Amino acid sequence: MRYQVPQYIGVEDKLIFGLTVKQFLYILIPILAFVYFYSLKKWPIGRIILMEIILIPYAYLSAFVQINGQKFNTVLINAINYRLKARFYLWRKMSRVKIFPEPDISLFHKKFERKISQREVSRQIVKITKKIEGK
Repeated sequence: MRYQVPQYIGVEDKLIFGLTVKQFLYILIPILAFVYFYSLKKWPIGRIILMEIILIPYAYLSAFVQINGQKFNTVLINAINYRLKARFYLWRKMSRVKIFPEPDISLFHKKFERKISQREVSRQIVKITKKIEGK
């Protein structure tokens, strides 16, 4: 028996004017807010228009914009939480960076190495003692 596997689980159904229910409600809320506050006649029209200037772009962003596959509301809430919460900074002491590596002294010893006999060493010691004593 074969079963049909659903393919487009993440795609919402478009119901009203080619919009999903959420998108339609996001667009409808600023319109209803304007009608409600205008009908009360308690607020001046300038204040109502200023409120709509803020609400309409927010409604559009909430309804249609996704950032990295996340809804705009989720991104906005995460951004606000990031700015308001305390952050934990971990400081780790970095090791010193050596610009000039230490030279390998063993190379110099090999280059200037020569064998000196016991007799020559004793002669050099006698010369040095005569210079020190001033003779």
